[in-house]
Amino acid sequence: MLKVMIATMLTAAVLLPAHAADRARATVLLVADAGEADSDCPCGHIIHAVRDARARGVVVREVSPADKAVTKKYAVTVAPTVLVLDASGKVIERHEGESEETLAAIKLALDRIARGGT
Repeated sequence: MLKVMIATMLTAAVLLPAHAADRARATVLLVADAGEADSDCPCGHIIHAVRDARARGVVVREVSPADKAVTKKYAVTVAPTVLVLDASGKVIERHEGESEETLAAIKLALDRIARGGT
């Protein structure tokens, strides 16, 4: 019985996509002009969505588009950009711009991460 349980647990771990386990430890990197947070504009809505996720336990790092080290490292050319990084710092999701579709995709990703990556 114990051998069956261990084999089942190992099989389940192997079948998970590699990035699914990392989502539980994911970091969200927001590259945006923090001055737009108080604006009723798409960028402001994205900033608020990311900050709300932080309040729900998501690890968030906010940086300015002027941070050349970060923008170069992650090839950020548009603000706002929201990146989801795995535990090693690899980009596993990228959302750029301010469209309604982008905001909806960001909210879905943040909700998924906040729920533990499910």
